[in-house]
Amino acid sequence: MLKNPIFILLSTLVLSVFGGFFRWLQHINAFDEASGFLIAGRSTTALFTVFCILAVAAIAAYAFAVFPAKAAPLEPQKALYAETVLPRVVGCAAGACAVFAGLMIMIGANLSDFPTLRRVFGALCVFMGVSFPFFFTGKSGSHGSSGWLTIFPVLFSFLWLICGYKFNAYNPVIWAYGVEIIAIAASAGAFLYLAAFHYGRANPRLALLFSLLASFFCITTLSDSRPIFDSMLFVASAAVFLCASFIIIKNASPRKKTITVEDSKL
Repeated sequence: MLKNPIFILLSTLVLSVFGGFFRWLQHINAFDEASGFLIAGRSTTALFTVFCILAVAAIAAYAFAVFPAKAAPLEPQKALYAETVLPRVVGCAAGACAVFAGLMIMIGANLSDFPTLRRVFGALCVFMGVSFPFFFTGKSGSHGSSGWLTIFPVLFSFLWLICGYKFNAYNPVIWAYGVEIIAIAASAGAFLYLAAFHYGRANPRLALLFSLLASFFCITTLSDSRPIFDSMLFVASAAVFLCASFIIIKNASPRKKTITVEDSKL
């Protein structure tokens, strides 16, 4: 069961939903409504922290102790190959979501305290969305016709991390945006190791680890308050990471050998 990609996918979703629920409880119980500061000693903060630690430990234990990394292919044509069109459909839907969010962010950049940075952020977001479907084609090599596009999510995620700090620099309460920063950092690692398949630097174990971690934290941080278009980026990214995790696990699983008529005669 632990090697079943559907079971791992559903388990990650369940952990993420509970993570978002505990984060929501922390927001309504552990933050002072007037000042926004964290109230010390509230059990919801400890509960959320312990749950996140256990979830991260469970994901790491699976990636390092259960996942058959030695059986996982390294070539993008095999490692990220999807037998059905569903992952590609999800990639297209997530890409469309990211492109729309990026366009809306650029349109509303004048309302931001950092309009130029916000426009660059939105523009890279559009390029990232365009590249999402090409994570799952598996038809291009390290420098193929479409594999090079996977570099855009890597560039965007590092800019996303810088903007996350920049836009929250005024906030003295680290707990208010800390989960979001962790989600962005995990996303940067996931995009980096997924793109590495197309550039001859594949590491299936780390790609799976960061994809599962990023999925968990991207969904968990949806309980935080932020502009709707920024939340759409977390939703789109989580969808890509969940599909990537499913495909990596499925393609690393041992396949049953089909016995042909010629083989049976031998």
